[in-house]
Amino acid sequence: MISNEILPDHDAGVFNPPFPESSGIFDSLIDKLFGGLRRWDAVYFLHIANHGYTYENCLAFFPLFPLTVYIFSSCLYFPFYFIFSFSRLLLLTAVSLNMIFSVLSSLTLYNLGKEATGSQSLAFKAALLYILSPASVFFMAPYSESLFSFLSFTGMLLHLKQRPIYAALLFGFSALARSNGIVALGFILHWNLQKFLNITFLCQKKLLMMKEHLKNFIFTIIQIIILVAPFFLYQLYTFLLYCKPNDSKEHLIKTPFDIHVTKYGHEMGFKFPDNSTNVSEWCHYKLPISYSFIQKHYWNTGFLRYFHWKQIPNFLLASPMICLCLASCYTYFKLQRSHCLFLGLTIPRRSKISNPKAMKYGFSNMQIFVFGAQMLFFTIFGFFCIHVQVLTRLIASSCPFVYWFSAYVISINTQGVSADEESVTLKKNRFCGITQEILTNKSNDISRLIIFYYLSYCFIGTIAFSNFLPWT
Repeated sequence: MISNEILPDHDAGVFNPPFPESSGIFDSLIDKLFGGLRRWDAVYFLHIANHGYTYENCLAFFPLFPLTVYIFSSCLYFPFYFIFSFSRLLLLTAVSLNMIFSVLSSLTLYNLGKEATGSQSLAFKAALLYILSPASVFFMAPYSESLFSFLSFTGMLLHLKQRPIYAALLFGFSALARSNGIVALGFILHWNLQKFLNITFLCQKKLLMMKEHLKNFIFTIIQIIILVAPFFLYQLYTFLLYCKPNDSKEHLIKTPFDIHVTKYGHEMGFKFPDNSTNVSEWCHYKLPISYSFIQKHYWNTGFLRYFHWKQIPNFLLASPMICLCLASCYTYFKLQRSHCLFLGLTIPRRSKISNPKAMKYGFSNMQIFVFGAQMLFFTIFGFFCIHVQVLTRLIASSCPFVYWFSAYVISINTQGVSADEESVTLKKNRFCGITQEILTNKSNDISRLIIFYYLSYCFIGTIAFSNFLPWT
């Protein structure tokens, strides 16, 4: 709020349709308090929540978050219609929901960390780091990251608790919130392949083995269908909306559009759902998936497409997260070399850990291999195939592994505090862990560097984002 008032907004030349003028003192108050969070992709999400998928480029933003905001705002509008305009109520609702989802995500990450690493101290520190995330401004602004994190982390936790169908359902909803939710398919395949190996090695009777394999195969297929169904249902919706120009669209989108929506779309040359004279190229694909075409056509994403000299600042912006991710993978590989070489598919057993501290703090747990693999995939994909500055919030909202590694490094480099002592302290005082390292002088330079990265990006990112500076 302060930076938005003091600093002038940068003219980014991006999607920014006219926002209705404030209709009263309470609208002005919302603009003052939260107007700085209506930036970049938040403009898309709020536009979709208010008007629907009026332009083709909006299809890149998945529907669960704007739909959730619209439903809550519609429920609240009747008692508050004389106080707020609907556009301001959407903004207030989106920010409020994201604050709630951020808290729920942090709590879920804590429980997930305890389950996956076996260390309460590590889990608690990781949850605190999530609150101080380098992408924290995106967890508060009207973006889908907070909702996505909550759904993804909950799905991961349910899978570790042996509730795969519920986990697949949560993963499916996460894929309806953000496209990268479909990557959770890797968790399902890896966990079920591990189960396949366990059955093969542990079942003595051949008939019982075949029965268990068949059951595992059927459950795997069911989980995959549950996960991918929401994604493809949304793609079907976009196809019906934009590729069937002669059909009535009243059951798919609110019509007619507001005058300012139509005018802005024509000025910018956007495609409308009723564009019968110029149907998009993707409509004629054998598998008409809108997402990949729109990302390539409107955002120029693709392999090495972002590799230009002018993008060096954005690569530098993403470099701390990239280094943190690569360092975490290298560290885990050193601790669990044989397990990594077999892609985490060995039969669970006690393994030798060269570093006893890793065993104490939980980062050597064999269960977390698949989380590291997920993070490595996102790191490589993000570096080569998307706008690289997005990588920070992509990793921060999707990958628990980076928080566990950060907490692990802080833990092993804290002088004079053992894991056992931290565990006792944690039971007595919930607000410990990272606060101890920040407020005391017991951490070394590496720990301070990680904490500085989290806090500086949290602070600078909020200022840059609120003024439409290139922090996306």
